[in-house]
Amino acid sequence: MYRFLDQRLSALDEGGQFAVKSVRSWVMAVADRKCPADAIAPLFLDRRMIAALAPFHRAMTLLAVHAKMQLGFARPCCPVVAEGEALLLALLDRTSDRAAVCTAAVAAPYVEALQQAVMELEVAMQVAGLAPGSTGR
Repeated sequence: MYRFLDQRLSALDEGGQFAVKSVRSWVMAVADRKCPADAIAPLFLDRRMIAALAPFHRAMTLLAVHAKMQLGFARPCCPVVAEGEALLLALLDRTSDRAAVCTAAVAAPYVEALQQAVMELEVAMQVAGLAPGSTGR
């Protein structure tokens, strides 16, 4: 996670930039008391990644509700990666120990659900050509 923290968005690959933009849009929708899935659906439709919407929403909901710590997220205009965004990037990066990151991120009963959601999200991103394994390199 820490290798992504405070990294410039412009240094991320296309998949990483998409993930951060999606996270920020999801968080802003929640803050505005709007349905986050509805708010981010256009982003996923534009990338032909509608199959990724449900696992992304599940992962974000698990992090929002069951995280072991308060996560910080940046405003859409911020040029660097914030803590919560770095966590999602670490989960999507295939070189990370996903099980360890999930275990550190959410309460024990929700670790498996988070792992499953991230795995489904990763597959959908690969199909769309966004290769999350190269995020942050």
